[in-house]
Amino acid sequence: MSDIAVKLEYTIQFTSPFHIGTGYGLAGYLDATAVRRRDGNLYVPGASIKGRARWHLTGILGQPWHHDLNPCWPAAGQPVCTICNVFGSTRLEPHLCFSDAVLNDQADLAREAIAAGHRDPPEEHEQAIMRRQAQVERRSQTSMSRQRGVVKEELLFVTEIGRAGLAFEGAVTGVLPTLGRTIRLPDGREAPTDLGWLIAGLSAIAQIGGRKSRGLGHCIVTVTGVAVGQPGAALVQAGEPARVLQALRQEVGR
Repeated sequence: MSDIAVKLEYTIQFTSPFHIGTGYGLAGYLDATAVRRRDGNLYVPGASIKGRARWHLTGILGQPWHHDLNPCWPAAGQPVCTICNVFGSTRLEPHLCFSDAVLNDQADLAREAIAAGHRDPPEEHEQAIMRRQAQVERRSQTSMSRQRGVVKEELLFVTEIGRAGLAFEGAVTGVLPTLGRTIRLPDGREAPTDLGWLIAGLSAIAQIGGRKSRGLGHCIVTVTGVAVGQPGAALVQAGEPARVLQALRQEVGR
């Protein structure tokens, strides 16, 4: 078994409003607030991206329950499957780190906010405030009684929603064991087969965040860069992600 250092870069383009909540509210003002970085800008937690990629990949591989109820146990001599190798489990420490996805074009948000409400560009700190305000909207909703089929009295909720059209970028980095499963890259080098499966899982993500049943969180995830190399050495681009997926399909089809 050999280890190969990998790095995937991806973008998330939201095509609908979305809510990734903190689990907390602001008394008398908001019932559910959106997660923000220290600078006040929205972001998508790496744990959310990892969870959605894992959920989709278990579906692609046709094993949706095995890894939750009975994960691989390498200490007992069991072979490690793709899901446990890529995402880890209660019995196997994860090899990869899913970074938070951050806004990739904050300058455009500031310009849009200035154009919408100001003739003259405000000071720098005011730009930052406007940029943060331009990222969200507040949406009111009610709660339904399933027994009576009507709206419950005195239950009006206000949720902080990220605006449609926002784009984020993030990365997945780490050292991934090949486990004897490799694919040949367009440049002739070998990479873990599970790297291709990770790209497939990320690319399959169609919704992120809460309130999905209400139509929130629709998005397009695009893997924009793939780099591999020996641990401790400089990584080299592995070609277009689509070519890596093509190599995976060829390997699976054998």
